[in-house]
Amino acid sequence: MPLGKLVDSQAMKRAPLFLLCSAVVLSTASTTGGAAVRLTPPQCSAADTMRSRTLWASSYGQPVFIRFCGHARADVRVNGKLFRIRGGKCFGRGSRPWRPDRRELSGIAVGFIANRPASPGLGITFFWRPAFTRPARVRIDDSEIEFGGGRIAASGTVVVGPRLRSGTFRLYGRTAAGPTGEHVTGRWTCG
Repeated sequence: MPLGKLVDSQAMKRAPLFLLCSAVVLSTASTTGGAAVRLTPPQCSAADTMRSRTLWASSYGQPVFIRFCGHARADVRVNGKLFRIRGGKCFGRGSRPWRPDRRELSGIAVGFIANRPASPGLGITFFWRPAFTRPARVRIDDSEIEFGGGRIAASGTVVVGPRLRSGTFRLYGRTAAGPTGEHVTGRWTCG
């Protein structure tokens, strides 16, 4: 296999996790001077949606905004209250972000995520390894869920459905100290 293809496929396996980790690092970095820049959340264009792009905006010391574009959607219930989230994508191992390999599924990212100190967005994202090639049940250790006025880091169970294009989840909020008592359930489709 040519080195370029090997590097690209290895990089794409880690792209979703790298994106979120980079966002956190950038949002917590401090500035050493200069005028503050006010960031605005990015918006998906029709081309961004068609290509299932991930858009983000950040500046040192400023919030990170991550907008997932695409046709994926999720219905999320947080402690019984329903939130409908539109626009996002599903990830397949080794696939290009704008064209996931439909024979493998390794996570979803739907909606809009905003790091502190900005107000929470409306989005959900979770990943697992290894990628699945058939319907299955998986335990995830980490996810990010943002909804009207709140943020939850959660763990729990994801059930990947037929054709790897949809599924359900049952998660519980948690901190480093343990469960928080928040319950998150729902379903998603890759669109």
